[in-house]
Amino acid sequence: MKKLIEKIKSLYPEKELQENDKIFCVLDVDNDTDEMIQEAIRVKPEYIQLNLSNPNFELWLLLHFAYHNQSLSIDETFTKLRNHIPDYTKPNIESIFQTLKENENNALTHTARLRNYHLRSDIDLNSRDANPYTSVDEVVKFLNSLVPAP
Repeated sequence: MKKLIEKIKSLYPEKELQENDKIFCVLDVDNDTDEMIQEAIRVKPEYIQLNLSNPNFELWLLLHFAYHNQSLSIDETFTKLRNHIPDYTKPNIESIFQTLKENENNALTHTARLRNYHLRSDIDLNSRDANPYTSVDEVVKFLNSLVPAP
């Protein structure tokens, strides 16, 4: 995680960014430790927003179809996701994008519910204990805010 943050900082130094530029760094927790997560947060400048998915990005996809608050392994997220999208393969999202878009409100609702679940339990959202958890919804909400309403 830290190496990726450092790489982003070197590619996009703050002095070269425009006033309204945003950089989102979406990362899987995978098998990273709490120490690795905290180190990434420490080296991350303010202009980079770190969005974690624990255990992985597929949790965000899974939340389009069902709410989950029980701890998941990496393999379990794939297995559960394939119950809804049997032909899903990483990183093949293009073929399922329309299905995801149609279920986006479910994902946003489920993610908010999951965030509240962990916060009520006093769990640090930037830790391995927050499994399952994702903050990809923050990126999606921002992107949606850029699209004019129909």
